[in-house]
Amino acid sequence: MPQYYDAHCHIFNKNIFLRQVVEIAVSLHELTKLAEKKKKLKLIKKTVKNIDLGLDTFMNNNISNVFDDLNNAYNGKFIITPLPIDLTYTDDNDGSTREDLRYVNQLKWFLIKILAIIGLIKGFTNKEIDEILNKIKVNIKKLIKSLKNDLEHNEWLIDSNNYNDQIKNHLQLAKANPKVKPFLSLDPRRQRRDNKNLMDLVEKYFKEDPGYFVGIKLYAPVGFSPTDPILMGDDEHNQSIYKYCQEKKIPITIHNSNSGFSCFSKELRVTGLIRNDRGNLVACDNKKYKFKKKFFKVVGIGEAIEERARVLNHPSLWEKVLEKFPNLILNFGHFGGSSQIMERVNYSFPNNFKDLDTFDVTKMAKKVKDKAKRGKVWDLFMEIDGVYNIKSNLSKKDRKETWEILYKAGVIDNWSQAIFDIIIKYPNAYTDLSCFRAFDKKGDTSFINNLTKFKKNFFDPLDAKHKEKFLYGTDFFLILLSGIEPKNYVKTFDKVFNTDESKDFDLIASKNPEKFLGISNN
Repeated sequence: MPQYYDAHCHIFNKNIFLRQVVEIAVSLHELTKLAEKKKKLKLIKKTVKNIDLGLDTFMNNNISNVFDDLNNAYNGKFIITPLPIDLTYTDDNDGSTREDLRYVNQLKWFLIKILAIIGLIKGFTNKEIDEILNKIKVNIKKLIKSLKNDLEHNEWLIDSNNYNDQIKNHLQLAKANPKVKPFLSLDPRRQRRDNKNLMDLVEKYFKEDPGYFVGIKLYAPVGFSPTDPILMGDDEHNQSIYKYCQEKKIPITIHNSNSGFSCFSKELRVTGLIRNDRGNLVACDNKKYKFKKKFFKVVGIGEAIEERARVLNHPSLWEKVLEKFPNLILNFGHFGGSSQIMERVNYSFPNNFKDLDTFDVTKMAKKVKDKAKRGKVWDLFMEIDGVYNIKSNLSKKDRKETWEILYKAGVIDNWSQAIFDIIIKYPNAYTDLSCFRAFDKKGDTSFINNLTKFKKNFFDPLDAKHKEKFLYGTDFFLILLSGIEPKNYVKTFDKVFNTDESKDFDLIASKNPEKFLGISNN
């Protein structure tokens, strides 16, 4: 039997989890409409039960319990690679305690908002669900109290102690269990703000004390550019984290979707390339960038996270890294995200392709360099009284051809396609399918139909060498907050990818991650 790997998961403590209360608020807010209509009570129960499970696990601040939950889901048969995250500088406000105080208060407001949403749902559900909601309510109140205590003692959401604790806890876990292969999280601002040489940290765990940490985790949306000189190196000193990792064959996993963690900040000081609203890569030298979207909103928060991801973490930024370090072992976590994956699988057009005028379509068509193909853009739309909308009777062939024309012209920005274009170009580039939340129906947590569609329409037609670019991962614990249990997640992937015709789950969950991690089980 092959050795399986979860190449993308997290074992966080309470403080890290606190930053994901946004996910809880969004998940519960989506349930309110179902509750009001008294529909899908079974689904509501399942979702709130998983949120309660997540809260119970993380409130004790013991990552061993978090590991046990995931390990039990796998019956102890998987090697897991937990990815910590350095959030120390996520909301770096140039030392402004006023801004820090504002963020803590806004987070406290968010927790209070969750209590209000719980009260709304309870009015339309049954006694069994109400009991689970009451348990969630108790833990949310504990988090509010914890925040209040932090404020009284001038402590903020995350500090360096949290980062050091993560390293210590992951190291202890790895020493106690050979099936744990943790990564080391880095943020270039640790060197720039605190004058702590990142290379010293990397060498400590990969040279002086090798064997437990197996890779590096980078999470650019929390506030830095992938091309930060501390990571890339410079002509004068040529010291580079990427160069070291390329030479030592240390794998790097990056978060690369348009959702997830991000900085709260409205303004951020950045060094390195960013991607502006026009899609151009612009160099910044310790320059402040101002985001357009505010973070603390239950409705529309996804837009704020997406904006920060697009500016700091777009695949085109990471391609610049690989252009300089073409043999770097680099995994694009999440393959751009579920929505981007299914947009590519279905060749779906963006929501803003609605109610366009002649000028809009003309501008779109002019971006297509091949004039002979511009007619396909006009053929995409039906015009009524000067208003253009996508034709409802497009053939699959026409939809695919036009989508590809607009993607190549830069009109459509699809992360999954962009990542795929990159990973097939560079020998040691990969992507993983963690946090696949393309649910089959709105208000459901099953995703087997959409995963099957991805497998059939995207994965199966690939050449064998391109299939070797994909890794299996869960993104545990975050999947819990969407109502997905780890056991169901792995069962669904196994059922879809291991068939009578092929054993592709063995490929993405065993052979490919072993190559990515540089592990041999022969």
